[in-house]
Amino acid sequence: MKVKSDFVTNSSSTSFIITCPKNLGIEKGSQTYNFIKTMVKDFDIATNLKDLKEFWGYRGSDEEDEDYKKCVETINNGGCVISASYEYGTELDFPSIFISKFGGEIISGD
Repeated sequence: MKVKSDFVTNSSSTSFIITCPKNLGIEKGSQTYNFIKTMVKDFDIATNLKDLKEFWGYRGSDEEDEDYKKCVETINNGGCVISASYEYGTELDFPSIFISKFGGEIISGD
């Protein structure tokens, strides 16, 4: 079993959702978005409720879930939500780097 940024997992990859208190201006399909996707597996960003519902539904989670409600609140307050995963052993510790640079918190991880 491995430990990653405040949660525990025993799979070969780590998935997480991070709330960010500000909108980073990263739009789907932009050069920045595509660049991040080359480094971070399954990277996605929600800046509106439609995008959030799309990747939240993929997780199979309930919209009544407290984590989902935190994400909705973040977006309604002008922030964004990041969803991503990376393989065990990857040198890039995306959650820690992201949070130290932009703030926010990990609200879900497996």
